Amino acid sequence: MGSKWGIEELSEDNLKLWKVVEAILMSETMDKTWSVVIRCLG
Repeated sequence: MGSKWGIEELSEDNLKLWKVVEAILMSETMDKTWSVVIRCLG
């Protein structure tokens, strides 16, 4: 019962979390791409 409500309640936060997790995983496997991004931002 509580699990369904929790998932619906945190759906937006979970999407943000997954984006962060994806960014971290990609940064580990795609350092070159992130180096370019950092250069553009820096």
